[in-house]
Amino acid sequence: MSSGYLHTAENKELCRRLKSARKKAGLTQAELASRLGKLQSYVTKYEREERRIDVTELILITTAIGVDPVQFFSEFTKFIARKRS
Repeated sequence: MSSGYLHTAENKELCRRLKSARKKAGLTQAELASRLGKLQSYVTKYEREERRIDVTELILITTAIGVDPVQFFSEFTKFIARKRS
C-alpha cells in the first residue's frame, strides 16, 4: 500500500482505538512494548500513525492489551461500514 494509507480516516481511527484500549488496560507504551517483545518506539510509531500494522500485528497487540481481537476487529469493521454508507 502507498504511504497515503497512513493518513486515512480508517487508519487514524484504528490507531486511536488501539491507544484507547492500551490506556483503558492501564498500560504504558513501554509496558505494552515489553509484552510484545518490541521497543517502545514500535508502539509510539503506530499510535502516532507513523507506522501501519498488519492483521497479525493487530492480533498480537490486542491480545497483549487483554482485548479479544475478534471483538476489536468486529467493532472496527462496523465503524468502517457506517463510514462508507
